[in-house]
Amino acid sequence: MKEGYLGGGSLKIDNKTKRISSWKYAALTPSHMENFSLKNRYQLSALIKTRGAFGAVKIGWSDDNNKEIAYTQLLVTGDTGWTPISLFTPNTSGAYGGVIYLELDGEGEVWFDNVILKEIYE
Repeated sequence: MKEGYLGGGSLKIDNKTKRISSWKYAALTPSHMENFSLKNRYQLSALIKTRGAFGAVKIGWSDDNNKEIAYTQLLVTGDTGWTPISLFTPNTSGAYGGVIYLELDGEGEVWFDNVILKEIYE
C-alpha cells in the first residue's frame, strides 16, 4: 500500500521506542548538484502524515555557516492527514553544503512527502 501524497512513494519513519528517529540528507553541495550553490535563505517545506503518533514531527536545516540545527515542529497525536510544515533557513551565503533533517521525536508512524528546498531572494 502506497502512503505517498497523490499516491506515489514517500519517506516513512516508524518509531516504537519513544526516542528520536530521524533521516538526514547531507549531499547538498555544489560538487554533487549541477548549477547549485548556497546563497541567501531558503524555505524548506514538506507534507507530513501520521498514524498512531504521539510527539513532535520536525524538519530541520544546518550548513557550514550555521552549525546549529534550525528546526520547526508540529505536535501530533494519533492520525493526521497530509499537513504542511515549513521553515526558513538562516542566511547560507558562503556555505559549502547543507543538511536536511526529517524527524519524529516520539512514537508512531510518520510519512514525509513533497520535501522542497526553495531559494528565497532577498
